Formats: sequence, structure tokens, C-alpha cells
Amino acid sequence: MRILVAALVVGVIAFGAVWWFTGNRSARDSAVQPALNPSVASGSGATPGYVQRDKGEGGVEIEVTYVTPEYMRSGGKDAQRYEPDKYAVFLVSMNTHSVDLSGYDMVKISELRAGGKTLAPLRWVSTSDDSHHRAGALIFPKVALAQAVELVIKTVAGVPARTFRWTP
Repeated sequence: MRILVAALVVGVIAFGAVWWFTGNRSARDSAVQPALNPSVASGSGATPGYVQRDKGEGGVEIEVTYVTPEYMRSGGKDAQRYEPDKYAVFLVSMNTHSVDLSGYDMVKISELRAGGKTLAPLRWVSTSDDSHHRAGALIFPKVALAQAVELVIKTVAGVPARTFRWTP
């Protein structure tokens, strides 16, 4: 009888954990609206418009921050070292509990689409090479802020492409 009760308790805890991590994530992520102007996505607890997060497909969640003048004014001075006045800068953070992220060459698997052109990154500046929590800055040639941009990251965790869009 004790084994049955213990198994039931463990099952309920496991079910609750799975529901919490999968059910709440989709509701939270669907509220993010892409925009260059953070006021578009502002409000109680909303993610600013220069920050986007995917839905964690393939067990990897990617968050991208487009380093815009609004981002810099909001306290993003840490990005100044990447020279956002000279380049288009995207801060990328990848998190997982099941995939080794260390083997991805971010320069080879990323591209920026803007003004009818597709641009390759100039470089990736890593800030964390942890195999489950990888982060850094993707640096591209400068693009005009008055146009829509799309950052595409390909083939992470078997997902063909993840597209992050910002519109003026």
C-alpha cells in the first residue's frame, strides 16, 4: 500500500511539473508582440518590443534582444561595447535542459533580412558557452531602423528556422 501511495504522489508531482512548464509557457509567449517601439508591447509585466522569445520548440528556448536606441535608453548600456551605432546588434540567449548548444556556429546558422536583402553576420561575440545556457551578440552590417527586420536562426534542435521579426 505504501508503494502505491508513493507512486501516486510522484505521478501527481510529475504531472504538475509538466503542466506548469508547458502550459504556462505558451500563454506567456503568445502575449509578446514584436515592435521596434517598446510602448507597443508595454504594459503590466509585458516584454518590451525589442525583446522576443520563441516558444521553445525542440526543447530550446531562444530570446533575442534587438539593440535599438529604445533599448539603449531603457538601461541597455551593456550593449554599447558592440557599437550599435555602427552595426545592427542582436543579443541572443539560448536555454535548454536537454540539448547540447555548444556545437552551433551562430555565424553560419544566422541571417538578417532587411530592406529586401539577406545579410550574413559579421561575427558572434560569445558571453556564455555553457552547453545548456549559451549567450552572445550577433553583429550584422548596419540597417535602417525605419524598416522591418527579421533575424533567422536555423537548425537549432532540429527546428528548420526560427524567425524573429521587428517592425517600425
